Amino acid sequence: MTDYSPRKLYRNTRDAKLMGVCAGLADYLDVRTCVIRILTILAIIFSGGWVIALYVVMGFVLDPMPEHFYQPRPAPEPVRSTRRERRRERREQRRDRRYWQRTEPSQPDYDTRDVRRRYETIEQRLRNLEAYMTSKKFRLDRELRGLED
Repeated sequence: MTDYSPRKLYRNTRDAKLMGVCAGLADYLDVRTCVIRILTILAIIFSGGWVIALYVVMGFVLDPMPEHFYQPRPAPEPVRSTRRERRRERREQRRDRRYWQRTEPSQPDYDTRDVRRRYETIEQRLRNLEAYMTSKKFRLDRELRGLED
């Protein structure tokens, strides 16, 4: 009698294209089946043919996956809200709506033109600073200050 384990390598005969070895290996490694199939084809091309022999041996040696492993898990039942919960939810929605209708939208202290003007002045100051830092006058001032010390 065969001992079935979810962590054992099986042949997946339901998703099989040839013998189910690639599908079983994909289930075992928890990767997509197409990835395993592509890697197998590449291994066959670059190995000189010994992968074909290994594939056939694995096809005969591996046990087929038990049927109860194929069955999907039952979906959870949808949660139904009671009449009382639905009423409470509608009441909360009305309360929220009234709250937001009562509050006045606040007016900002500045608009986009003010922000743009501020950034333009900051950018102009940075340009002036960069121009001074890269000028000959800055190097001369720094050397003169070094002589004073």
